[in-house]
Amino acid sequence: MVGRTREIMELNEYYNSGKAEFVALYGRRRVGKTYLINETFKEKFAFRHAGLSPVEIEGKGALDAQLNHFYVSLKYYGMKENVRPQTWFDAFYMLEKLLDDKDDGSRQVVFIDEMSASSSEINSKSSKFLLKIEFLKSLSLSLISSLLKSFLKYKSFVDKA
Repeated sequence: MVGRTREIMELNEYYNSGKAEFVALYGRRRVGKTYLINETFKEKFAFRHAGLSPVEIEGKGALDAQLNHFYVSLKYYGMKENVRPQTWFDAFYMLEKLLDDKDDGSRQVVFIDEMSASSSEINSKSSKFLLKIEFLKSLSLSLISSLLKSFLKYKSFVDKA
């Protein structure tokens, strides 16, 4: 990957730190944030999810569509059949259970890409999205968004390209 040596080195430092890390990667659209994470961690993902774009959920309930899509990702990564989550709290509880089931003592990388962090369904107090993401601070988590202002209170890795 051309011109990303520093960023790759920093991401690998987080991965190899021996402790839980939360990395929020944000920047302008179309600068290669997702590609950077995919190339750096390739086969290391314990869970990977890409949220639906606003175009994909137009005319549908955004929260319901995002939760259903998250559920599909959970099943893809090995979660046993379950009741579809109704809230983000439920969804992240299911993710927590999936990661517990997969835990073999090795590092677990969770990658959540473009979760429409600006949407009211995620930012609202009733969604509990930010509350439940607290448990993820015990994992290696990469969260990417072009609109990630809500998560800036966490340790951030800033794409300045």
